[in-house]
Amino acid sequence: MTLENEYKSQIYQLRSKLEEVEMKLKRSEFQVEEMSRLITQKPDEGDSDTSTDDALLKIQVSTLDAMNNDLANQLKEEKGARRMVEGKRSLEKYIIGLAVIFLRTIQFADHMGSIIKELNNLKKSFEISEKERNEAVTKLQVLADYFNNEKTKLHK
Repeated sequence: MTLENEYKSQIYQLRSKLEEVEMKLKRSEFQVEEMSRLITQKPDEGDSDTSTDDALLKIQVSTLDAMNNDLANQLKEEKGARRMVEGKRSLEKYIIGLAVIFLRTIQFADHMGSIIKELNNLKKSFEISEKERNEAVTKLQVLADYFNNEKTKLHK
């Protein structure tokens, strides 16, 4: 399994958990609202168990509030985990980009090395050619001087 597929799987799992937690949170918020509404309603005058019912409702409301807070915290953690997975993915893409740049730099350095080697070879060839040319010019000058001397001797 490639790293990208693993991250996609993790993201899918986190999204599923996130949706589940959001649904639980909505249900608990609804229950809290219902309990709050029941508590705030005026009890009937003929109901003798009203104080007991009110106490039970208050306990249920506080329990649901606690559950609501727990679910909200769990939701925050799930969102944080999701951001972390996405951050890892971005970091890996950045690292891969750097590796590509590094490899291209190495290739460029190798290419520059071969160009420098070729330039050195051309420089050596030029120096040899220049030396041979100078020798040929010198020999030509010597021959020209010799023939000029011979020519003047013949004219005399």
